[in-house]
Amino acid sequence: MLHDYGRARAALDNDSKAINRAIAEVSASRSAKRVKDAKDALSNADGSAKKLLADSNGKVADNGTRDALSAAIDGADNTLKTPGTGLKPGLAEAYTAALKPLAGASRQVEDSMKAKSDADTKAAADAAAAQSRAAAQSRQSYAQTPAYGNYGGGSRSYASGGSGGYRQTAAPRQQAQTQTQTQANNGGGQGGGFDWNAWVAEQNKHAIQLSPADRCKVFGDCSGLQ
Repeated sequence: MLHDYGRARAALDNDSKAINRAIAEVSASRSAKRVKDAKDALSNADGSAKKLLADSNGKVADNGTRDALSAAIDGADNTLKTPGTGLKPGLAEAYTAALKPLAGASRQVEDSMKAKSDADTKAAADAAAAQSRAAAQSRQSYAQTPAYGNYGGGSRSYASGGSGGYRQTAAPRQQAQTQTQTQANNGGGQGGGFDWNAWVAEQNKHAIQLSPADRCKVFGDCSGLQ
């Protein structure tokens, strides 16, 4: 009887130890997975932060945000290099702790990039609007500028006809009659009269050569017409 009891007790002890070993293995597996998940999350965030740091060069409104991100990356790299396994106490917590400043610094850089992009867009829009206003003012000023060259005044009348002649606005015969009347009133001229032929000869010295048709119309000399 005692022998049977001893064997039963030994079996129970073995079963208890087996159960404890199984519990320990499950616990270790859970701990290892938790550490691995935390490390993977930190590693992924670290890679994204490094890419963001490179891409944001010259594209942030405040370059101090990039300095803070660089420091957070250095801290994450040091944590990722920490030796240990899933059984090391506090390792998962260390990875999680390094993740927070990295995420915060990355968000600040992204906000600073957006601020600079918005400012650049506004500056470009303002410059385009100013250029448009200047162009509109230039067109308005040009439209209001008075035209030059259209001056009124005395003019001579040119008439086409024959071989192309020149017609004075006032007919010479009318001018001659006016001059004759003036000389008559003033007692001038030879014998108080007006020498029409002498006047025509004098005018012909200075006048443009007229075609026979125009000479006939102006001076009444139609001898050149056939």
